[in-house]
Amino acid sequence: MLQKTKEASPVLSEYRISFKLDERVTISSRHFMAFNARDALTMFAHTMVKLLFNRKFYEKREFLITKEFVRVHDKSFNSPQFQIDEHSTSFKESAHSNSAPSSLESIESIVIDMNRRIELVRFEEFNKWANRWYTLKLPLEEVQRN
Repeated sequence: MLQKTKEASPVLSEYRISFKLDERVTISSRHFMAFNARDALTMFAHTMVKLLFNRKFYEKREFLITKEFVRVHDKSFNSPQFQIDEHSTSFKESAHSNSAPSSLESIESIVIDMNRRIELVRFEEFNKWANRWYTLKLPLEEVQRN
């Protein structure tokens, strides 16, 4: 009789990111369900881009901004800085607009502004088996498995 091999499906974990915004005294928290800490941090960054900046300002660039923000907080993210294809029609069209940045420098300035305005206080992962929160170190580091 043939047996089917079961592949373990990826499991979602709950992450909590506590942060201060614009040097306020109060600490805010956001919760995310993600497959890993990098994905949770990416979701947080995307949420903050939407919250902090006018949609017309970063039109069609939120993905690049989000990835650059995560790269700053994740040592294991070894990819080079993202580059904009200046010949792409979507970027060319927005370059004619006065409110939208068109270069990598503009994206980096948004990320610098995000890092200035957002202070990450605590990054935690919930372990449902132990029924407790575990603090993760920032910047994130790759876990070494032997």
